[in-house]
Amino acid sequence: MTTGIYVIDLSDNLNPMIFGELEFPDYSSYLHPISDSLLLGIGQNVNPNRFPTLASNENDMSPVIEGAKVTLFDVSDPTKPREIKSFVYEDGYTPVEYNYHALTYLATNDGKHKFALPVSVGYMKHTQVKTV
Repeated sequence: MTTGIYVIDLSDNLNPMIFGELEFPDYSSYLHPISDSLLLGIGQNVNPNRFPTLASNENDMSPVIEGAKVTLFDVSDPTKPREIKSFVYEDGYTPVEYNYHALTYLATNDGKHKFALPVSVGYMKHTQVKTV
């Protein structure tokens, strides 16, 4: 599974074009714009090289989800979006992934941005894992 951030040029609405992209194996279920140059992504950390071995279906090749991930993206150069910093909560999950109301955001007078989000850690049950 590969997802990413794609900057799309819509200046010609009859001919939209991908202006820039950043692909990565994780996914962000929720994207929150902070400014014209910063984007917050909230989703799951995925290791594309690890696959569970399940007794019920050994042919399942879905990658292992390793925990909640919060990522700050720099989109100031639309041709080259980049990841600034990420935090992974191992074996974690946040309801922000399906309900953006779970995220609290505050922009302060001194130009700082503060976030609060619930993260449940340890909810996932581990299965035997094999590395590819």
